[in-house]
Amino acid sequence: MTHEQARRNIRLYTVYQIFRDPLFFGVILILYLQQYGKLTLSEIYMMESICLVGRMVLEIPSGAIADMLGRNLTIAIGTFLNFVHVGIDVFIDGPVLVWTANIVWVVSFALISGADSSLVVDSLKVVGEESRFRHIQGKANSYRWYLAAFCAIGASYLAEINMRIPFVISAILMLIPFAVALFFIEPPHKEEKKYTLLRHKQVMLKGIKVSFCDERLLWAMLFTVVVTVVSKIWFFSYNPYFKVVNLPLAYYGYVFFLLNIIAAVTSQKVELLHRILGDFKSVVLMVLLLGVPILAMGMFSYQWCVLLAVLQNIVRGYLPPFIEHYQHGLYESETRATCASVSSAVHGLGEVLMLGAYALLLDQVTVQQALIVLGVFTLLVGSLLIWRFRAISS
Repeated sequence: MTHEQARRNIRLYTVYQIFRDPLFFGVILILYLQQYGKLTLSEIYMMESICLVGRMVLEIPSGAIADMLGRNLTIAIGTFLNFVHVGIDVFIDGPVLVWTANIVWVVSFALISGADSSLVVDSLKVVGEESRFRHIQGKANSYRWYLAAFCAIGASYLAEINMRIPFVISAILMLIPFAVALFFIEPPHKEEKKYTLLRHKQVMLKGIKVSFCDERLLWAMLFTVVVTVVSKIWFFSYNPYFKVVNLPLAYYGYVFFLLNIIAAVTSQKVELLHRILGDFKSVVLMVLLLGVPILAMGMFSYQWCVLLAVLQNIVRGYLPPFIEHYQHGLYESETRATCASVSSAVHGLGEVLMLGAYALLLDQVTVQQALIVLGVFTLLVGSLLIWRFRAISS
């Protein structure tokens, strides 16, 4: 691979990151699944946890395939399936299509997970700029969230006309990352070997061994699980909480606009913030920015409490470039995508357990009571992870 090809990969990666997720339907996703998919909030959480079992099973084999057959090929297939998943969402008229869309998403996510960041990290290695990964990832994520912020306002108004319209637009836009993925060039990652089942098994076992024998990687996986799964549960609680405080539907878009802007600014400034905070203070701050506002939203039911979600979106913007940079600094090129997929598989297991438990909790208590439990859990487990991080970093 030439330097120009590597730099083109890096430029394309930014475009890919901007459009990799559906931009228009996050504002009304839960309402849509309840109204058109005919699912209760508890059923949505349970469905997510069950589908994630499949993702967990597929993660490591797909990562090993990416390491052997090429990250560019697996990304292209995964992004096409993501387009199919959103396309199915457009036609949802009951639980069957909701489940079908989620199953397609599971396969798509497993293929892409780890392969995309591994491709750009190994491209950066070609030009000797691996240290720029956190900056590049943060910048790419910020552009996506700036765009998502403006899409959020349009989505809420379009949803008042017809709730399917944001999904149609999202499906069309999902063709962009697929087209971009076709132009990625595979970077070198140690030795190239012919695919065999034996080689596949060897790469998987090596990736698993590296991931679980390095205590720093193990900590990173557990911290990512807690922060991202708590964030996801909280995100799924936005729509129900907005209904509790009687927030008009037209305002949903403005709230999501603000949340995406905050995430974008944080992600764009991640390098500056990290220089100020360092690793340890970053970890402490993320735990506090999640646990405290979740508790407050559970304890109070005022419309102004909606703005507490801003704090979660600081974490949303900061965590991905921070933790991925930390992890990729410990990976080897030969098994980079496999190790990243091991981390994602552990994440999937965490989601299965936590989403399933939260779904059962919602059957017994109100949304606000469930948020109080979630906030206490976040602060307690987060404190243990902070303590452990200090120990392994000293």
